Amino acid sequence: MREPVLPPQQLIQLRPRHASLGEWGFALEYFPNYINRKMLFHTLDVVLLSCVIRGRRRHYIQGQSFVEAGPSVSVTHYGQRHCILTGPSGIEIFNVYLDLQKHPLPILPRELQPVVPLLLPLHPRFVHHLNRIVRLPFADAEELGQLLAALERELKQRSPGYREASEALWKLLLIHCCRRALKSGVHPAHTPTRLPQPRLEQVRQYLDQAYQEPHTLAGLARRAGLGRTYFCRAFRAYT
Repeated sequence: MREPVLPPQQLIQLRPRHASLGEWGFALEYFPNYINRKMLFHTLDVVLLSCVIRGRRRHYIQGQSFVEAGPSVSVTHYGQRHCILTGPSGIEIFNVYLDLQKHPLPILPRELQPVVPLLLPLHPRFVHHLNRIVRLPFADAEELGQLLAALERELKQRSPGYREASEALWKLLLIHCCRRALKSGVHPAHTPTRLPQPRLEQVRQYLDQAYQEPHTLAGLARRAGLGRTYFCRAFRAYT
């Protein structure tokens, strides 16, 4: 289902609204009964993990739309244009906000670490035309809700050690998301006008996973099996 033609979207700036985003790049909001019946498209200045505990919604994102029911988690990357519509009864939802300029992602166990780049951009500049649409179904609403409620309490109460406790709970949530991704897969947001090109896509995936290593244009061109000048033009157009 294609989204309708609409006026330009609104950029919602969350950093000024949440002190913890400014302090250390992490925040959470809880909506026990969120209702939205209007097509209001927007983008965010952070990464959003939208965690539906109960209820159903229609999520318009990247020119596509999906019905999402709780319990589930979806990820909206920097600059992704999206909108959420609910029914009159609303949904129970936690929104987790990440500013990766201030809050680097945790290191996960070796078997899960390769999954992280499939779910989240590892750096604010890792935004491209092939941003994935991440939708992860969960099996247990109670388990997901309790984990997020504990995280919300730590962030609200700010008791001694709250940041360490919050980091531990966030890491546990990310582990659960990676496990679900291994079971259900991740849906790529390719469009008919921009299909993956195998050589360039191989390099893009390599950079997602090896972003901390030094790279040269010549080395990346060799990896793609292309000349430097052509690779530079093609990769820029592709991403």
